Amino acid sequence: MTAAATRRTFFRGSVPILLAWLFCGVIEASLATWGWLHESSPYPYHGEPGWPNALTGFDTEHYVRIARKGYTDSHPYEVVFFPLYPLLIRAVAPLVGFSWGSLAVSWAASLTFFAALHRWTRGNVPWYLVFSPVAVFLFCGYSESLFLALSAWAGWLWKEGRYPWAAFLLGLAGLTRNAGDVLIAAFFFASLSRVQVKGALWCIAAGAIALLYPLYLWQHVGDPLAFMRYEAAWSRTAMPPWMSFLLDMRNGFWQLYLLHWTATAFATYLAVRYGKQERGAALFVLLDLFLALSAPIYFPPPHPQQLLGTTSLLRYIGGLYPLYIWGYTAIDRLPLPIKGTVLVLLAAANSWIAYLWGTDFFIE
Repeated sequence: MTAAATRRTFFRGSVPILLAWLFCGVIEASLATWGWLHESSPYPYHGEPGWPNALTGFDTEHYVRIARKGYTDSHPYEVVFFPLYPLLIRAVAPLVGFSWGSLAVSWAASLTFFAALHRWTRGNVPWYLVFSPVAVFLFCGYSESLFLALSAWAGWLWKEGRYPWAAFLLGLAGLTRNAGDVLIAAFFFASLSRVQVKGALWCIAAGAIALLYPLYLWQHVGDPLAFMRYEAAWSRTAMPPWMSFLLDMRNGFWQLYLLHWTATAFATYLAVRYGKQERGAALFVLLDLFLALSAPIYFPPPHPQQLLGTTSLLRYIGGLYPLYIWGYTAIDRLPLPIKGTVLVLLAAANSWIAYLWGTDFFIE
């Protein structure tokens, strides 16, 4: 194939991905903006008033502060936010500012994730992301899209046996979210179970990259595991995973409660179903679900339980790339009437969550 033909093939394959990404992004931004405009007193999170605040709420404030000033003694609890996303925000901030920089990095990463899904499935899965209940987190100022892009491409390269590049992306994922460490460990144990010594060694190399952040904390804070210790500052308490279920039963917001536990059950089912074919990916999903449920938000008495214990669970589930591949591939195989019903329900959940997120309702 000539170079010109290769370019034509590339651009022809890129157009559907770009269109799906644009369509999904416009829908999520519109829903979040609708909620933001309906908020009684929309306020700027970072001293930068204007539309970006519709998509830069909650944790974006911490990412932007880290991007501006680094990890500071005045906000020691921010070490729970891993450094790669703030570093990228800082890199693009001279061009577009910090709030817009957080969105620029997130949007570029979400497009890369769409491309990864297209490569994984060679189908129309990217279009189905429009119906995902967690799609709004791919287009706001959060690290989910960056983590999804890195982990999905790492998984693909690993599947193709291209271990050096896969290990590099795995290491970067470990610098993006704590789930990246779980991902590296899952692929390491999966390699050992299949007696893939080469894969296990490259996982160790990936772990060495991810170790840069604990080493930084050790040097500057004196505790390489400070990101775990400061989870308590966010009212997260270690307890058996079933306690999350019990905490949520005592709370209101039954719609969120039902959505969270339906998503958990579906994610567990997919991991068990596809575990034999994709051991590393399945182990990653199960381990991350277990850890997320084992650290719920908990306010000890006499303080009232103001939030669901699983407040961020849906977002954590949305950061697990295998679920997009398995879930939407399974949906694509359903008979048309059932598929249509499922997509309508997912679209309703998507609209509700994106709107609530824009209103500053604590659904993050």
